[in-house]
Amino acid sequence: MILFDRYSKLKKQAPGATVHAGQKQLLPLLSGTLRKNDLPELIVEPSNVQELQTVLKFAAEKDMRVAVASGHSPAAVHELEGAMLILVHRLSGPSQLSSDGMGLWVNSGTPLETIAVELAQRGLVWLPLHPLEPGETMGTLFARAAEGVRCHRGGGVLSNIRRIEWVGYDGERFATGPGSTGDNIDVSPLLFGSGARYGIMTRFELALEAIPESRTLLLCECQSIQELSDIYHGWRYGVPMPSALPFWTGIATNALRQGNDNFVSESAVGLLACEWEGNIGVDVAPELVHQRSEGITPVNHMWQNLFRLPRTLNRLFASKSCGRYRLPSEALCDFDERVTELARDRSLTVAVWGTLDIGHVNVWVLHPDDEARTARRAAELLERLAEDALNLQGCPVQLASGMSDVSLYRDALTQSWELALVSKCDPASRHKPLRAQTTA
Repeated sequence: MILFDRYSKLKKQAPGATVHAGQKQLLPLLSGTLRKNDLPELIVEPSNVQELQTVLKFAAEKDMRVAVASGHSPAAVHELEGAMLILVHRLSGPSQLSSDGMGLWVNSGTPLETIAVELAQRGLVWLPLHPLEPGETMGTLFARAAEGVRCHRGGGVLSNIRRIEWVGYDGERFATGPGSTGDNIDVSPLLFGSGARYGIMTRFELALEAIPESRTLLLCECQSIQELSDIYHGWRYGVPMPSALPFWTGIATNALRQGNDNFVSESAVGLLACEWEGNIGVDVAPELVHQRSEGITPVNHMWQNLFRLPRTLNRLFASKSCGRYRLPSEALCDFDERVTELARDRSLTVAVWGTLDIGHVNVWVLHPDDEARTARRAAELLERLAEDALNLQGCPVQLASGMSDVSLYRDALTQSWELALVSKCDPASRHKPLRAQTTA
């Protein structure tokens, strides 16, 4: 009866929110092997910011820890007994153009596919939406620090966001962005990739660009990673500057070969794609095997072939462990050698592709079976690569166990800002990470 009273009060305070309690209601929203102490006390789905504030204030009154999940798929949970799990997928709704017509206010629960369609209808583009990740929302993209490939000229996600709004764990609303004035500091870089550490993201103002009339894409087949690196450095500061400069090393190149008939030759060891806005004439060494596409439709078709890689790998391998790293371009050859060495020592197959400097390098360790010991070996490999990335003046972004704690790699001043932000947004330490970090 006491539990009923607590939940009936919440339902009355936030009538539009959906409240789930009891195993029968909770279990369909959760995934994985669940123990009794993994189940949250209740799951709440607020439908707007005001309800979210009410829900968080209710949790504070009841002294409940709070975990956060997107709600677009069943959530994997760990030791949430007595806690509240908030699903944020209903924080969506219509997008709104900024007053200057070159910004778009987007709710955190809005699917990226929806944003892309709306922008195409307006003749505008948000550069980080390339490629589109299935099932990703604006909030999940930001929370896990996802980066698109068109970041070489225009910068990554942070360079293309004007404003961010979120709600802290005491129910207070906050906002930040490059235009922060007075005593306010732009804390966007601290929020990016932090999950729900500082609260729940509610709205973003995206910086838009007009869709170009044409694009030029060159896909080069390289005979070695050293050749790939040399070509990359020849183009990275060219005029005009490329908008995208992604690469694929050996295993990834072979998977693209298997996923696309007659797409690349058998001799290709690595691939480098270079995209420019407009119709660009590029001098290419006659001995370099390459494909050139010009115009919007042919270039998009080429990208579709390249973006088929994850689907091909998922088809060829039943299980995988994934890592993401930020690496300077000078580190590519050394990093690739280290991947090859670690994979050989552990009898594992590792696919590497991505974008250097501003973007992320993706490392997928492909499991030959679904044994737990294989997953442990794969997780250890990604952890070792994290050390190598640091030695190469880069850093890990995500490992098999989840997002990396990038605060460890920041200077003392930035760390003090992080502590101040946590104190401001979660003064009672109410946030409960969705999944505890596990060691392989």
